[in-house]
Amino acid sequence: ANNFGGSLKWTGTIADLHLLYFNGVSTAPDVVPKLNGTLIAATPEYVIQLDNPIILNYYYKRAETFGLGTSLQMGQWLLRVFGRRQSINTNTEDWWVTELERTFHIFSKDVTLILESSRGWNHRSDDKQDLMTVSMIYYHADILGFRYKISESKNLTLGLLYDEKLKGSLVNLQFTNSVNDNLSIFAVGNVISGPAASFYSLYRENSNFTVGLNYYY
Repeated sequence: ANNFGGSLKWTGTIADLHLLYFNGVSTAPDVVPKLNGTLIAATPEYVIQLDNPIILNYYYKRAETFGLGTSLQMGQWLLRVFGRRQSINTNTEDWWVTELERTFHIFSKDVTLILESSRGWNHRSDDKQDLMTVSMIYYHADILGFRYKISESKNLTLGLLYDEKLKGSLVNLQFTNSVNDNLSIFAVGNVISGPAASFYSLYRENSNFTVGLNYYY
């Protein structure tokens, strides 16, 4: 595929700068359905009954990606900004993420607050519409996150995402406990909600709670 790319990072006393470039096969394919059916009615509008199975064809195209990011220490706040432009043929996607982070000391414990805004724009030169994917909830998203350090081995995180465009939300709660260098226990809960007629209605039933462990050897 002849993929190639590179990155450059500069680190200063209060600011960092990161540049990247990549030219190669895109990580996400174009999905084109192959449809066959029988014409049921022609008036007042065409009605076609689709035949099973519906076949999805995947095409991985060459993508060119430019990225620019920076982090800046502003007193007790840390500001991060990252932008990316990806071009696939004549279609271009821009993405900007802005994040503020600050750690507070409450009752001798560290509590980290994270505020994030994510914006994406897809500029297509054709009339095709992308299939809706989970990543698109970040196109117009505002995120609020908390990280509570209970002890050296125990952490509790809470993430709240609100999609301004689709009016949906995602809540993520996670607890981790590192028992030792090899063993860690975790519990994760995800709650997805949104309007019944929206993209989120497909995923509401996927709200879940998981308990597990990781063992490294």
